[in-house]
Amino acid sequence: MALDFNRKWYWPYVQKRDLAFTRPKLSTSNGGTVVEPKTSRRPPGRPRRPALSEELIGETALALIDAHGWDRLTMTALAEALGVRAPSLYHHISGQNEIVRLVRRQVVRKIADPSIAELPWESAAMRFGAAYYRAFEQHPQTIQVLSMTPIEDEETFAMYETFLRVLKRAGFRATPAIDLLTGIENLALGFAFEHNASDQMFAADKADSFGAPTFAEFIREQTADGYVPADAFETVLRRFVRMFLEEGDLAMAQVSSGQDPA
Repeated sequence: MALDFNRKWYWPYVQKRDLAFTRPKLSTSNGGTVVEPKTSRRPPGRPRRPALSEELIGETALALIDAHGWDRLTMTALAEALGVRAPSLYHHISGQNEIVRLVRRQVVRKIADPSIAELPWESAAMRFGAAYYRAFEQHPQTIQVLSMTPIEDEETFAMYETFLRVLKRAGFRATPAIDLLTGIENLALGFAFEHNASDQMFAADKADSFGAPTFAEFIREQTADGYVPADAFETVLRRFVRMFLEEGDLAMAQVSSGQDPA
């Protein structure tokens, strides 16, 4: 015989025991009473930690690298920061190579800008270079590993593809296009690294003590002028891009006249 949940004596008992189901609905079938299955109710409050995902792992790994450097980024340290045990990470990533891929993706997302596809190539180069510098200026601890590790992810290749298509449309051939791309990268990485290490690298007093008075003089003068690394990078980047203006203009002229740009 099915329980009659409409009886008044039953509900105070259910509420007192705080059973984890809602009051079932009743329906009749063939004149009998049918009790619908219990429906579970999730306990109140939020989960203690978010579910693991590649996105969360990448964000956490990048934060650890920023704070402590890549050498301190172990699977154990990453797992501890995520609030899980290290074996749990292997359900999502295979090891350090996967961490590199996820960290690179986090940095690339700060650089990639599909809107440059609609810009003149000079403007696209300046915007691409500025974004590249800003990303690595914010995350200088990633420079060494990311600049020396083969690219193995779709988002990074898509970023390069967008920029190179702009150059191809402008008439660039392979060699000058790659030269421009890698030149921008090298400038951005160099300035980003120098910005974060300038106090250790260039000290006027040290230059004086080692017999380099001109170097010391220029360092002091630069400091007095209010040196801003981002402004210095933009100035050098603009000069670098202008080196390709003549080649770009020549290529466009040849394309417009039906010639094959050499």
